[in-house]
Amino acid sequence: MANLLRKTQSNRGARWMARLLLRSVRIAPKRGQTHRTVIRKTFRMENLNYVALSAQMALRRRMDVIANNIANADTAGFKEEAPIFASYLQRLEGDNVRSANAISFVLDRGTGRDFSTGQIVPTGNPLDIALSDNTFLSVRLPTGDTAYTRNGHLRRSEDGFLVTSAGERVLDANGNDIQLTADDNPLEIAKDGALANANGPRGRLQLVRFDDLSQLRNLGGSLLEGPGAQQIPAGTQAVQTGAYESSNVQPVAELVKMIEVVRTYQSANTMIDKYDELRRRALDRLSRIQ
Repeated sequence: MANLLRKTQSNRGARWMARLLLRSVRIAPKRGQTHRTVIRKTFRMENLNYVALSAQMALRRRMDVIANNIANADTAGFKEEAPIFASYLQRLEGDNVRSANAISFVLDRGTGRDFSTGQIVPTGNPLDIALSDNTFLSVRLPTGDTAYTRNGHLRRSEDGFLVTSAGERVLDANGNDIQLTADDNPLEIAKDGALANANGPRGRLQLVRFDDLSQLRNLGGSLLEGPGAQQIPAGTQAVQTGAYESSNVQPVAELVKMIEVVRTYQSANTMIDKYDELRRRALDRLSRIQ
């Protein structure tokens, strides 16, 4: 490599080839620099490869999110997710802040959710409920922690508890599991979440709302957790009975996104291959110069 760099200082053809190589990565020598100095920096930084690889990592993350959306297309109350990316600008050594040679990398900043209401599916089942906007049902996880969901596809479990279609126990206004008895057939659910059977009131569902939905974190499926849960006062009409909310994922749209990701990933891979081939050919020609 040292011999190659010495040749670029003494041979006009080599200097021309060096400029060609440098233009392939959009770097040019500044005042006071030689092509030898810039070539050394170019081979060390591998800027184009790094940028392309950061893009491919972001595309892989996006593919994972799309696959999760498709897998939950039939999950009641599931909300479509999308990755959030940002641009990280790195300045080349010795350049000023406004340099056109600054390099932009892709950073993964997290996951966002579309909280728009999914399709309301009528069932006629008195245990099924569809919730109004920004209303969530409180459930208990197997760990004992409380989570929140818009999955209103409810049923009676084998051990007699009111649970979601995924098996999480539904909580009442006091934070207790709702255990059904023989008298709870049928069990009526009012528009404010109040429960009643033929013998009278049976408590009330714990329905909550959040001031900032962006603070909610996904626990898998339609389950969410986060700070700021505020219990809805009794009398608030937030429940539609005899129906439940399906996922708001559009499978066809997700498949289109998946195809776009595959094509973009392939384009980035092709760019890396072409850059490597260009560099190999340039170095091969430089090594042949006497």
